[in-house]
Amino acid sequence: MNEKYLPIKIFEKRKDYDDRSTEGGGDSHESSWVLHGEELNIHANYLNKNVRTVQASFKKWKEEQRTLPMIISTTVIDQAVAKTHRGRIVNLLENDGRDNVIGVFGDRQLLSMVTEESVLETICEALEKKEDEATLISSIADIDVFSPFIEPFEKENNVYSFLYNSKCR
Repeated sequence: MNEKYLPIKIFEKRKDYDDRSTEGGGDSHESSWVLHGEELNIHANYLNKNVRTVQASFKKWKEEQRTLPMIISTTVIDQAVAKTHRGRIVNLLENDGRDNVIGVFGDRQLLSMVTEESVLETICEALEKKEDEATLISSIADIDVFSPFIEPFEKENNVYSFLYNSKCR
């Protein structure tokens, strides 16, 4: 076999030391954007108030006996879009063992469905553990009921009728 076509020319066993400055898997130091003290208390209270508003909306949602589940939007701060931080948020939103996170809106909003009050209660409980959950609380910017952006229908726009007619044939 002609050796010039082989992709690996030299194979060498790893040395006893690693000369890179960062190891895989991140480091154990807390991020600089994590809130503490009074700032953490203020932010946790803000999020708790948001969740209480969502709970009130959910009660109305249940009373109206809607078929579809209510969707909430959890906005992640820019600094916390790494998989580790998103994973913590997803675990919080899926605290009932179901796959509640159904998608994203934009680049920082996680959309999740709420089918039971217990999901929201568990979120409130996590927000009460301020210092224990400082990274999680700091990574969430907002929690609110999701309302989609809906374009108004324009009769003069021929694109709508073209798409409708082409699908109906």
